[in-house]
Amino acid sequence: FIKVSIIVFLSVSLSFCLYYICAAGDCDCRPCPAGWSKTGPRCFRFFNTPDTWSNAESACIALNANLASVRSKNEQSLIKSIVQSVSGDVQTAWIGGNDAVKEGVWRWSDGSRFVNIAWATGEPNNLETENCMEIYIKVDGYNDLACESKRPYVCGFTQ
Repeated sequence: FIKVSIIVFLSVSLSFCLYYICAAGDCDCRPCPAGWSKTGPRCFRFFNTPDTWSNAESACIALNANLASVRSKNEQSLIKSIVQSVSGDVQTAWIGGNDAVKEGVWRWSDGSRFVNIAWATGEPNNLETENCMEIYIKVDGYNDLACESKRPYVCGFTQ
């Protein structure tokens, strides 16, 4: 009887805590929309339609998202696996980094903090005014590229 009472008490307490946390908006319990992949509170989707960085950003905004910001190694790994699973031959894709406002000061298009970016060797090199960021799938790093180049892209949003 005591074991059952303790289990019931813990179960009710846990349910209450989860309800309180989710009600407070600190929970990542909600699933992503169909076609999107989830890690933590963030959802990502790859679009294998090459476009310029600004057109890709506009397409993401139309979906209530932005070009993906990468805030952790887990997110980087998920983005890489999404791109590879949808199209194994795609080597690069636009993500949301750019230094168009001030050269050398990189920002995410969604306004999130820009930290700990694993640039590919020798990057960013700003060759021919490269102000937008792509992810290199094979080398697991990032490259700066002219924003007018056309690439597939990854959108992301936080729930």
